[in-house]
This record gives sequence, structure tokens and C-alpha cells, in this order.
Amino acid sequence: MNLISKLSVLAALTATGWFALPIARADVIYTDRVAFESALPPGFYFNDFSGLATSIGPEASIAQSGGSPTVGYTVSASGGLGVFDVSGEPCKSLGNWFPLNNVIVQFDTNNVNAAGANLWLTDVNGDRVAGTINVVYRNGTNGVVNSTASGNLGYFGIIATNTFEGVTFSTGANDVFVNFSNF
Repeated sequence: MNLISKLSVLAALTATGWFALPIARADVIYTDRVAFESALPPGFYFNDFSGLATSIGPEASIAQSGGSPTVGYTVSASGGLGVFDVSGEPCKSLGNWFPLNNVIVQFDTNNVNAAGANLWLTDVNGDRVAGTINVVYRNGTNGVVNSTASGNLGYFGIIATNTFEGVTFSTGANDVFVNFSNF
């Protein structure tokens, strides 16, 4: 069978559905919490950290779990984390205790292929400030969230084709703190 005959057979098999070339699907990025949550299957795990006590000092790490099937994860940052009240909101936030330290979420279960959070920056007094937050999922997906001093909180989420091990939130500014909630 010559090359033209082989290509003709391949085309015929593909057209009839007997043979299909793999199609790569990219991760879907969301910058709106409502759109993200509406795309998730029923029963997803949501955590607004409202059950955590506000910190009076840096926590080494904070472990959380829930949902069905269970999702478990540990949040950490060099120098520690804080649990903070969110002004005007019923939720609490987790954030770095020292500026420039990354906030790292490490999933303890290998069943996570979607995650998202509201993200914002604060100054040393806990007031929201403008700036950018880098978001890097450990499957290669990344993005930037713009924090504003007022208005809606920024949001970044993904629904990935494969499971991933965690996500890192960071900023390059040395006088602001990264906060996240509604995870």
C-alpha cells in the first residue's frame, strides 16, 4: 500500500469515527466566582474559613479538609500565616504574616482538578490596597489577579484536565500582604 492509499484509509477511518486523533483540552480559567462555581459539579467543597479563630500570632501552617469525596489541604507561608477577619464580609481570610512570603496551598489528596479563590492585598493595618497577585497552579497554569483598594475582590480559578498538587499566591511588593478566602 503506497502513502496515498494509507492516507486515504486513515481519512476514511477518521471520518467514520473508527479512528480519532487525540485532542488536547486546555485548562479553563475563571476570573468570576459565580461563573466558576456554576461550572463545577454538584457537591463541590467550599471553604470561607469562617470556622477558624482569628490569629493573634503567626500560624506555622493550617490544615483543612471536607467535602465528598474528601479534599484535604495544608496552607503555609515562610514566617507563618494569619487568619484575619474580612471587613464587611462573613468570611475570614488566610494570608502571609510577612510581606514577600508566598502563600502555598498543598493538596493532601490527589483528587483535585478545580480550585479557585477570592484574592486581595492589604497593608500592615489590614486595609485593602491596589497591586497584583501572581497565581501559579502546580500543573503549569498561572495568572495574575489585580487587587483594588475598594469594590469587588479579585478572583482566579481553574478547572483543569488533570489533577494538580497545589497553588502558590505571591506578590513582588515588599509592603503588602496576600489574602485569600472563599476557596
